[in-house]
Amino acid sequence: MPMAFLSKVRLLLVAHWPVLLLIAIAFLTYAPSLGNGFVTWDDELLITLNPVAHGLSIHNIRMAFTMFDPELYIPLTFLSFQLNFALHGLQPLGYHLGNLLLHIGSVLLVYRIVRQLTGRQIAALATALFFAVHPLHAEAVAWASARKDVLAAFFALGAVTLLLDWRQTRAPKSYAASLLSFLLALLAKVHVLVLPLLLPCLAIAQGRRLGRRTLLTTIPFLTLSVTFGIVALVGKSGRNTGILWEKMLIGMKAAVFTLEKLLVPTGLSVLYPYTKPISLFTPDLLVSALLVLTITLICLLPWVFSSRSPIPYSRIPLLLWFSFLLLLAPSFTNVAKGHDALRDVYFFSDRYAYLASLIPLGIAGWCIDLLWQRRRMLGIGALSAVTIVFALLAWRQSLTWRDTESLFRSVLRAYPNSHVALGNVGAILYQRGERQKALEYYQASLKVRPNSAAYFNLGVAAEESGLTARAEEFYRKAVEQRPWDAQALTRLGLLMLKRGATAEAVDLLLRAIDAKATPVEAFTALGRAYAKLGQMDKSHAAYEEALRIDPENAEAAGVLGVR
Repeated sequence: MPMAFLSKVRLLLVAHWPVLLLIAIAFLTYAPSLGNGFVTWDDELLITLNPVAHGLSIHNIRMAFTMFDPELYIPLTFLSFQLNFALHGLQPLGYHLGNLLLHIGSVLLVYRIVRQLTGRQIAALATALFFAVHPLHAEAVAWASARKDVLAAFFALGAVTLLLDWRQTRAPKSYAASLLSFLLALLAKVHVLVLPLLLPCLAIAQGRRLGRRTLLTTIPFLTLSVTFGIVALVGKSGRNTGILWEKMLIGMKAAVFTLEKLLVPTGLSVLYPYTKPISLFTPDLLVSALLVLTITLICLLPWVFSSRSPIPYSRIPLLLWFSFLLLLAPSFTNVAKGHDALRDVYFFSDRYAYLASLIPLGIAGWCIDLLWQRRRMLGIGALSAVTIVFALLAWRQSLTWRDTESLFRSVLRAYPNSHVALGNVGAILYQRGERQKALEYYQASLKVRPNSAAYFNLGVAAEESGLTARAEEFYRKAVEQRPWDAQALTRLGLLMLKRGATAEAVDLLLRAIDAKATPVEAFTALGRAYAKLGQMDKSHAAYEEALRIDPENAEAAGVLGVR
């Protein structure tokens, strides 16, 4: 019996060694990040302080499908957070493990897709290995709030492999499963909506003609994309202003920067601020635009000069380049971020390259396959060396997410004048009791650029020190910088309520409620304010809304007599 068992194990290892190798390497690379905690960078907004993410209930499920995050429609991501909470509460390990398992699942899907497209095991293995351990992916794997990115990618890749199955077998269930998987991807994060435009590229790459049948099978996918695109525009309305050509210039810089970081993945950061003028006359933007144009022309030449050839190989360079740009394109709408009167410009985020990186990494995997065929030992050496270096860098990068201070101190190493990082480090120091140092960081943040976060933090510090007049001054400056800042409006409203300026408090709290990221305390404070004014119907309505958002809210439940 033992010999028979060992024989079965050996056969299993021989038959499935690539899959087992991919699982082991991906897990070992990111295992240290399982000890990371939550960070004050969307984790509070989406997970720790978000009542909708706290357990599977009919109320929470309904809310997940009827709200934004505050700007993205991500109901499936919220459902996954609810499941995490139901299983283990707010223990970070479970959230990080969920991200890692989704990443491993995507790695295996990448391996399968490349094998389906090329029939080359080594090319598939190399591509999947590079995808598994590339440091650029550490953000998506190690950041709990990046669940939406790895979840959407997993289902998008699932849709691709199932569609390739359908093209081989013509089994209706494979097509239906592919469409369902794409729907789930969109419910996780809308950024995968470009996938239908890539499906014809896959057909061309396989040597198929773009016939009527191929185009018709794309229509249901395209319909889903258009639908979710319209929903996304509702969430993004008013948040991403900017001129189209500015976004194009920053987008071209992002494309070149992605290629650079895929090749040399050092100096990675959660923030990549851009402080130069957005103009074609700015040297780095001009160079990026010229590089994008040059690469496009180089990829176009084989197609132009071999147009009579029935072999589609000449089309592949342009299709690959087009696919890479297309997968990056949804992130180009996020050029302007931050919420102040003067919008910050960030030209890149590591997680935006999660799927787009597959194109360059696939080319690298194909090169490894060619080298393997000609000089096997050299191919093994190259694959091993790159994998080890990338894995070590990814290991280190994932640990920058262990806590908020580590995260933003890493930003300051790359961008010492990041007002966001300075403010966040200041907030950590303040919470730790190092108030004088914290105030120095807040002031340094304001020196770089007046911003609502620093003013808000200074207001909190002043209020807690009993300097209410000073606190009011800082809160008003925060609101001036960011008129829809729900936190600042709420704190200022509470301050006015304490001072007896009830009418102004109501106005401020109503403005806080109009903001999409409304804290529950805005409704409870509004309930108190209306009660002071004797408007009990409005007071009860405010408390009811607070209870709807957070059924566990003690103040609202007490006033309304709900148990």
